[in-house]
Amino acid sequence: MIYQYNDNELLYLMYENVDEALGILFDKYSNLIWKRVETFKIALKNREDFFQEGLMALNTAIVTYNPFYNKTFNKYFDLILQRRFMYVLGISRDYFYNVTLVEDINFHINEDPSPYISNDFTYHLNDNEKHLYNLRFVKRYNCSQIAKILEWNIKKVYNSLYALREKIKNHI
Repeated sequence: MIYQYNDNELLYLMYENVDEALGILFDKYSNLIWKRVETFKIALKNREDFFQEGLMALNTAIVTYNPFYNKTFNKYFDLILQRRFMYVLGISRDYFYNVTLVEDINFHINEDPSPYISNDFTYHLNDNEKHLYNLRFVKRYNCSQIAKILEWNIKKVYNSLYALREKIKNHI
C-alpha cells in the first residue's frame, strides 16, 4: 500500500484529532514492529504480545515526538520500540517469555551482564564492586538510588559502573 501522507502530515492530523490518521500510522508502522519482533527472536507463542507492546510504543512515540529536535519520526519510534522490547525482555525473561537475547542486537549501557558471567567471576571483584554489582544488576537500582545507598556522588557511581563493565568485558 502506498501512503499519501508523510509522517509529519499524519502527526499534524493526529494533533488536529483526525482519527483516521492514527489508523494510517498503525498500518504504516506495523511492518516495522513485526520486523523488530523477528530481530529480537521472540518465540512464536509471544509474538502477538510483543506486537501489542509495539503498538503501545507507537502510541508513546506519537504522543512524545517533537519535530523540532531534527530527528525523523521513524528513527524516534524505532528507538522507543527497541528499548521497550529490551525492557520487557529484561523484566520478564526469567518468568514468562523464556527468550535468549541475540548477539547482533546493539545493547545499551544498562544491560544486565549476569547471563554472560561465570560463577567464579565474583571472586575477582572487591567488596565495593560486588556491592555495586548487586545493587545495579541484581536489585536493578538506578544510579541515583545507588548514590544515596552508598553515599557517593553520582559521578563516582557512573565511573564505578563503567569500570565494573570494563572488568566484566575483560573477563568474558
